[in-house]
Amino acid sequence: ELQMWLRDDPGAFDFGSYLQYLSTLEGGSTTPEDIATRLRTAVKAVLPCDVTQPNPLAPQSFEPFDVVVSCLCVDSACKTRVEYCACLGNMASLVKSGGGLILVGTLNGGTMYTVGKEIFYNVPDIDEDFLRDSLEKAGFENVEIELQSSNLDVNLANTPAFYYLTAEKA
Repeated sequence: ELQMWLRDDPGAFDFGSYLQYLSTLEGGSTTPEDIATRLRTAVKAVLPCDVTQPNPLAPQSFEPFDVVVSCLCVDSACKTRVEYCACLGNMASLVKSGGGLILVGTLNGGTMYTVGKEIFYNVPDIDEDFLRDSLEKAGFENVEIELQSSNLDVNLANTPAFYYLTAEKA
């Protein structure tokens, strides 16, 4: 789906509302179309990734990246806190020193969320202290976490909150 959007394929998912939100965040100084063009130019690749593996991009191998983004993926790949920490360590191998990690996930007791008809399960006991500690153990610093209460229907996501975080690889 992301590949289709990057090619500006007419059948791709419509990210228009997200781009409009970004335009608003930027003070309306850029249009959603300008932001889409900027993103399409900036994104170098969309790669399949298995964070449960020591080399998440295997069988391919790359130099560490400037930025790695993961939205609701680490949560679904793990069943326990131990697995979660291991996956963060595996992801850390993808980020160069001084580079950034952007994560979005569920927090404080959520066990599932849905995308369309698919149900994704996640580690239920992730809290802010655990996140900070795990990221520091994985080699990250300057961890910034924002929490947002979930207002989603419990049939879509039974999580009380989502986290949005950035961290810098030491």
